[in-house]
Amino acid sequence: MHNSNGLYLKPSGDNLQVLIDDLGSSGGDIWLQFGSVEVSRWIYLNNSGIRIHGWGPRWTTLVFFDDKGFTNSESNPPNDILFEGFKITGRGNFQMIPGNNWMFNNIETVDITKSKYAFSFSRSDGQTVSNLILRDCHTKRTSSSGFCLNDPASSGVIFDGVLFENCSASYAGYGMGHGNWSVGFDFAEADKAFIIKNLSVIRCTADHAWESGFHFETEPHKYNCYFEDCVSYANGRKTIELGLNPLTPRATIYCSGFFGTMGCTFINCKAYENTKYGFWCSTNPENPQDHGVFFNCRSYNNGVGDYNPDCVS
Repeated sequence: MHNSNGLYLKPSGDNLQVLIDDLGSSGGDIWLQFGSVEVSRWIYLNNSGIRIHGWGPRWTTLVFFDDKGFTNSESNPPNDILFEGFKITGRGNFQMIPGNNWMFNNIETVDITKSKYAFSFSRSDGQTVSNLILRDCHTKRTSSSGFCLNDPASSGVIFDGVLFENCSASYAGYGMGHGNWSVGFDFAEADKAFIIKNLSVIRCTADHAWESGFHFETEPHKYNCYFEDCVSYANGRKTIELGLNPLTPRATIYCSGFFGTMGCTFINCKAYENTKYGFWCSTNPENPQDHGVFFNCRSYNNGVGDYNPDCVS
């Protein structure tokens, strides 16, 4: 592996950190090698302008141990970060505190046994994240949720300009490594003051999650959130594996295809074979102006149908 300063080092977790630090405050590029690298430490990105490239998830794999992964400083989050073209497996994840202009391109996580999310993004109280982009990113068999914004739930955080395109989350909560709270895409964790706006979710798929495929807590404010050509199917595995009755109001409410999605617009989306609802969408008492809007969407073969009393179609 090497960096744009011309430093070449033997592949290892420690040397990956050396390559990052060698770039300094000016930033630059790091190229991973073909094959696998074992990493048993945190990899810190504390400078802006760092770009880490692999040769594609089929060819470049980082195997993490000891509940480590990628992370960065909370006090001064960097901007203009790029990850692309590699796979993560083992006990590791992206546990990031992003600044502005972050991109993840062609990244896969497989068999993540760490008891946290594969992709986790959070900020301190009152801070803003702008222009977070994930393209062609896929999680499969994670012990908790696949993608998560704002956990732990900080107060007054704003995510403004988030794009998920051609992403997927399969078998989130595999093995119940993180208890019941496991969904495919978790867009808004619980906080009345949390705001997510200008969210676009395009051609994304969630399937076989322990609970819902696409999930919002009901309290956060949502503005200009759009789903287009998204599919959510066979989610709510906990209903089956724990032998729950899908008609029980609270026990399985989170086992839906799309949950808590008031304030969102759906275009050409499908939900089927989820164990509770296809779409669960209702007015939020905290934000009574919120409602769901549907264009050419389909919902079928779900356990209890849909719950959309305040939606426009």
